[in-house]
Amino acid sequence: RDLLVQNKWTFVPSNQLIRKNSDPIVENKLKEALIKINPEINQVPSRADEVIRRLREIIVNAKHRGIVRANEEFFEWLRGEKTMPFGENDEHVPVKLIDFDNISANEFIVTIEYIMNSKDSDKGTREDIVLLINGLPVSIGECKSPVNSSVSWITGAKQILDEYETRAPELFVSNVFNFATEGKEFKYGTIKCPLDKWASWRDFEGKYKSLDNIQYPIHEMFNHEVFLDLLKNFIIFTSDNDNRRIKVICRSQQYDATNKIVERVKEGKIKK
Repeated sequence: RDLLVQNKWTFVPSNQLIRKNSDPIVENKLKEALIKINPEINQVPSRADEVIRRLREIIVNAKHRGIVRANEEFFEWLRGEKTMPFGENDEHVPVKLIDFDNISANEFIVTIEYIMNSKDSDKGTREDIVLLINGLPVSIGECKSPVNSSVSWITGAKQILDEYETRAPELFVSNVFNFATEGKEFKYGTIKCPLDKWASWRDFEGKYKSLDNIQYPIHEMFNHEVFLDLLKNFIIFTSDNDNRRIKVICRSQQYDATNKIVERVKEGKIKK
């Protein structure tokens, strides 16, 4: 938590967030953001309720459709690809849940002990760390003690996969990626990602030699600009050999290489 706060995520105790335990989103935060970053909604604030209604339909249906398909649909909203008839003469205009152009216009919150009581499960969950952008839960973290040698990051990752995603699928509809650590290693993965596909975020260039295996990925991945870049440009949805929808996120070397290629093209550098 402290490392995330150092990375400009504002800590807010979960009991100070206005929400029911059965509701994954903090609606007042989301509504404020919609009004703030969408001029057409700012003109008619009640339009925010229409957007939230559409988002809740996706969340409610997650249990029946599967969270990967629900997450894929929600990602279209997160990336600003969906439109609503809020323009002149009911013209469709894009709706932004997140402002990618003016990153400081978004609200980045980290909280702990986030309780979720799904309406379709008799067992609730209590997530260690939840990160929210504009009231939407975008990342779940499970932290285990480094003292117990029999406990590793795998213990936390399995808890996310086997317990949280099963008991509270609504919480993962707006999810970008999850992470787990026992204080020695840090691993991240997407929803429904098998344990053997969870990965480290490595510093291949030695940019942060003073940071350890835990500090570096948190410092890098949860930098506001990098996190939103991952959300918008480095996650895809596809199908596996059994025709099941899966979600794939890039590795750190792919992220670094792709952005360097783009910068080279933008600068007009000749290929070497």
